Amino acid sequence: MYKKKLLILSLVAVLMLSFTACKKWVDVEPPLQVGENTLLSNEQGFRDILNGVYLQMGAINSYGRDMTFGMMSILGRSYDTTISPAIDNMFYQSARYNFQDASVRTVHKNIWDNLYFSVGNLNNLLTTMESKKELFSGNNYNTIKGEALGLRAFIHFDLLRMFAPSPAAAGFNVPAIPYVTRFSPYATAFSTTGAAIDSCIADLKNAQSLLSDADMTPGLCKVCCPAFISTKAILPMRKPLHYLLSTAKSFRWQQ
Repeated sequence: MYKKKLLILSLVAVLMLSFTACKKWVDVEPPLQVGENTLLSNEQGFRDILNGVYLQMGAINSYGRDMTFGMMSILGRSYDTTISPAIDNMFYQSARYNFQDASVRTVHKNIWDNLYFSVGNLNNLLTTMESKKELFSGNNYNTIKGEALGLRAFIHFDLLRMFAPSPAAAGFNVPAIPYVTRFSPYATAFSTTGAAIDSCIADLKNAQSLLSDADMTPGLCKVCCPAFISTKAILPMRKPLHYLLSTAKSFRWQQ
């Protein structure tokens, strides 16, 4: 009996030690991953998140292929329109504007998911920044926030161009895309085309107010300027000409 009790106590002790060791093992962060609280404990962490968004945008289902020389170029007739199905079914069906094809729908879904994932990371960064302003030195708070706002507008505008009904055919008051400005597990309601364009311009103007001329690197200009100019190409149907001219002149990134 004594030996049985000793054996049971020994097993209990081993199990408790195993549980403790297991808990410690589970709590250890993977070597190539950093927890959000650790990452956002200093200014460099916010820069790293911003750089991470650029890396996400470089994926093949984003600007690394599909949003540039891939599907978008096919839809825009940048390539020979006599694409053979033997080359790639998705490219062939895209050239035929067969948006019901399974491979085409998969690419559309991947673009949508990837770009909104980038928007989510930008919104998380923007939300967290507001409570950690003391971490930033010099003008870096304004620089990082301005760049994040410019990126958010740029991504939303490309989503709008790709997924919203044409304003020329459907007008500006039809549901277009969700313009997401909060980091939340809950879905954002669809904005109309007009409201989405207005949100793009609001984000770009806020970015302009935060970024200095020295912040406007060639890379950031390539992101922000096309989005702003493109919105101006659509707005004449909604705004008086004098409004467009005065707004365009005041926007220094176009110079």
